[in-house]
Amino acid sequence: MLKAIDHSITEGVEKGILHLIQEGNLAINNTIVINRYQLHNFTSCSYLGLEHDPRLKNAAIDAINRFGTQFSESRAYVSLELYDELESLMGHIFDAPCLIAPSTTLAHLSAIPVLLNSEDAVIVDQQLHNSVLSGINTFRANWPLHFEVLRHNRIDLLEERIKVLQKRFKRVWYFADGIYSMFGDRFPLKDVFTFLNRYPAFYAYIDDAHGMSIFGRNGRGFVLGNKQIHRKMIVASSMAKGFATGGGILVFPDKELARKVRTCGTTFNSSGPLQPAILGAAIASAKIHLTDEIYVLQDELTKRIQYARELFKKHLYR
Repeated sequence: MLKAIDHSITEGVEKGILHLIQEGNLAINNTIVINRYQLHNFTSCSYLGLEHDPRLKNAAIDAINRFGTQFSESRAYVSLELYDELESLMGHIFDAPCLIAPSTTLAHLSAIPVLLNSEDAVIVDQQLHNSVLSGINTFRANWPLHFEVLRHNRIDLLEERIKVLQKRFKRVWYFADGIYSMFGDRFPLKDVFTFLNRYPAFYAYIDDAHGMSIFGRNGRGFVLGNKQIHRKMIVASSMAKGFATGGGILVFPDKELARKVRTCGTTFNSSGPLQPAILGAAIASAKIHLTDEIYVLQDELTKRIQYARELFKKHLYR
């Protein structure tokens, strides 16, 4: 596998389509400069363009002036007060207890090994993001675990497997994405919530990183923008895409589970914290999300997407 990955990526580098370098300052109009060519950037995950918002920039600068470029302490010992403010704001955005991690990947690596045990069965969607798999594989490296892959979004097969596995295992976990990064399609929300209510042994862990900011009340994402978090569900999200800062988010159904992950999650105890500038900018972004302005930004994005679809139909499918 390593050889195949190396070959594929290296071929892309040689063809000039991977490992590219943006030259000079970034413009506000979503253009980049590569090999001296000015190009329109259709690859960014910053869906709302908030990274150029002066409120985020000024908040980042203010945080540096107050706390320096880094506060180099493990959160097991000391955290900047900015963390408390940000996690409180996130709690208001999601209407649920939240934890902030240095990245979504590190959030998975902290939460998943704490949530799972060897009496569980794990089902993962075929298109599950690799960062979530990293958290599952961290547990599997140390403990036995029933693990299987489900064909993408085959909700009929999922119910069949729940019925079978619940007879042998204490809990049956389903791991999926809210918005799939490669296909762009969506998590089967209604069906999974039906299963959560129907089968006592069924639990769900959803990575909704690509839905953050662009969907739902206060930009809380596709999953929790349509449903209140279920008592048997964990949702992970990201501040590095539509939210336009950096770091990961974990959303819990209750404070005790959040406390347990905060206390026992390895990367909460051993990884470095977010830099003050990122925390400051994230607080500014969260405050925007808690106003009606977020709905204006969502609406503008929807109109751009619709316009792009019309152009594709007109020019590519004739």
